[in-house]
Amino acid sequence: MRDDAGINGTPSSAIALSYACRRLKRAYLLHAFWFMTMCGFAWLHRDGPGLKIAVLLALLTVPPVLVCASRVHRLCRAIDPRAGTIGLAPMLVMTVVFTPFESGLIVPAKNWWVARRLLRRFAAAHEAFAASGPAQCGMILGPRPEPMSMPAHAKLDYVEFPARDLDATKRFFAQAFDWTFEDYGPDYVAFANQGLDGGFYRADLQARSEAGSALLVFYSARIEETLAKVEAAGGTILKPVFEFPGGRRFHFAEPSGNEFAVWSDPAD
Repeated sequence: MRDDAGINGTPSSAIALSYACRRLKRAYLLHAFWFMTMCGFAWLHRDGPGLKIAVLLALLTVPPVLVCASRVHRLCRAIDPRAGTIGLAPMLVMTVVFTPFESGLIVPAKNWWVARRLLRRFAAAHEAFAASGPAQCGMILGPRPEPMSMPAHAKLDYVEFPARDLDATKRFFAQAFDWTFEDYGPDYVAFANQGLDGGFYRADLQARSEAGSALLVFYSARIEETLAKVEAAGGTILKPVFEFPGGRRFHFAEPSGNEFAVWSDPAD
């Protein structure tokens, strides 16, 4: 999606940026806590082990903050090339010229603030698209070329799953169902034009119907052939093909453990 203000991207890119902002916020708050603890020890003129530990932990929490801030910068620039975020190279220069504490506090805060503003702009543009369509709001829809796949108000538009092994999950769906993916950093991948767009985020969780998770069901005109492809790609068959009132189906788990099902018309 691209609007006249220069915003590019898809819901996947906005979701990836939102996750990156959350990680940056957590890393930033941890660093700020130890930085303030260090300042408190220094203000109280305590030179004991507490001050040394606080200084060490404040320094150790700088790299994660810079890495998260750099990722937010890349995702922001992917959506808006003119976003006022700061990249890794300038951050490293600031770390050398000033101190790690300053670069770990000032730059990440700026990147987070810019990212939040950008997400609000993206949400407003997406709502305008859904309400008015591309001809009226001046947007071009990138990965959704068919009019039938345009987002519609109050309709299902996107689905997300956890995945403990994103690479294995990507290989499985590419081999079994010919999916293609777009990476948004190391912890999120998105897919499109598969009946419903969606993505996988890195997490040690599983979506299983037995645990109350929603079950997404594929349709197949040749269910035995699809089952064979699932097994060949490394899927685990949870329920072999069985009949139900509407036809036949089987359940499987992809390499990260998420459960899906495939249904087909009744056998002749």
